[in-house]
Amino acid sequence: MITKRLLAATVITATLLFGGCTAAPTADFGPAEFGRYVTPLDDLALPAAVDGARLVGMGEATHGNTEFLAAKQAVFAELATEHGYRVFAIEGDFGGAAAVNAYVRDGSGSAQEAVSAIGFPIYRTRELVAQVEWIRDFNTRAKAGDKISFYGVDFQRYDRNKDGLASNLSALDPGFAKEAEEALAPLTDAKFRGLDDEQQRSAAAAARTVLDTLVAREQRYAETDRAAYDLARQYATIIWQGAEWRASGADSNLRDAFMADNVGWVLDREPGRRAFLSGHNGHVLTTPYTFTPTGALLRQRLGDDYYAIGTDVVNSTFTMAGVRGSSQASISNGAAKEWARLFGEKEPGFVDFASASADPAVAAFLREPRAMTNVGNEVVPGFQFLPFTYTITLAPAESYDALVFVADATPTTLLPPS
Repeated sequence: MITKRLLAATVITATLLFGGCTAAPTADFGPAEFGRYVTPLDDLALPAAVDGARLVGMGEATHGNTEFLAAKQAVFAELATEHGYRVFAIEGDFGGAAAVNAYVRDGSGSAQEAVSAIGFPIYRTRELVAQVEWIRDFNTRAKAGDKISFYGVDFQRYDRNKDGLASNLSALDPGFAKEAEEALAPLTDAKFRGLDDEQQRSAAAAARTVLDTLVAREQRYAETDRAAYDLARQYATIIWQGAEWRASGADSNLRDAFMADNVGWVLDREPGRRAFLSGHNGHVLTTPYTFTPTGALLRQRLGDDYYAIGTDVVNSTFTMAGVRGSSQASISNGAAKEWARLFGEKEPGFVDFASASADPAVAAFLREPRAMTNVGNEVVPGFQFLPFTYTITLAPAESYDALVFVADATPTTLLPPS
């Protein structure tokens, strides 16, 4: 009871102090002027900038809305069919995403099984299944060298990565494969939250030793099988990243730096092929805020070869899913109502900021800081009434190259328990 009263008092106090403090600049022009630069998602035309880019990253204001996944599907379908993009990378487990790649390229398993393998409960949705099935269908009609590949760039699971390491390392050095298996035994999906600080540091050190050994033996192993070595090394890297990140106390800077490295690995593995990166807004944007996100690091490394698309929403009822179960929450970002006015009848729609900035008034508006919706997996109960807790204030055209806007977003549909 005391806890509930304290939470209620905190919410009321914060509402009084900060409730009106979200940045919401208004434009001195209307939808007629702004609409010249907007294309509806159902008639999408992407700018020439994507043809010059190596990587397009697209965010989502929440992880649990149908409309954002539909928008990503619309953008990726256009990139794949009209602009030659052949790599799909997701903010999901590397080892789990390998199961998706096997399905979309070879038909192994089912789309539901493949999506479930990614490891994050929030991805176990009918919407992502539909996207994976679209990629699979595309590949059935594509030539052997023109199929889409699917990768994960996150590292928060162990089991499938350990399986991938064992499979590739056994072909190179069965003895060391056994040693690595024993060294990495404490790192499992079932127990990754159960290690104390000392155990976590010890496990991270063991994972680093396995990785360092692989690096030291590169010449020897690569002479036997370069492809197996490259995959074994990346699986070992992913395992170490997960252990090191947890040993750090889940440091956000470290996580996003590791994901940027993994995106780089994917691009190196797919030379000459353009890639699409699907993640949260907070990971794909190109400017630092409370930490340095993956997108900011990619912009430093790739320059204009990285094109970032953000998303925003006024009203969202979204799915929250985690290891403890699932539920729904609703939020409303009043600052996004100006987008709704400007997009008008072209909502949901897409706007390229460079094109829109040809109009000086629009350019100035897009560089004004404003509160944009920024929810990860969940909103703390009671805080859905505090917009400053689920928005981030930034200048859209400084943090993204484009925006997809949705006025009202509905929750994703989770797959039934397997």
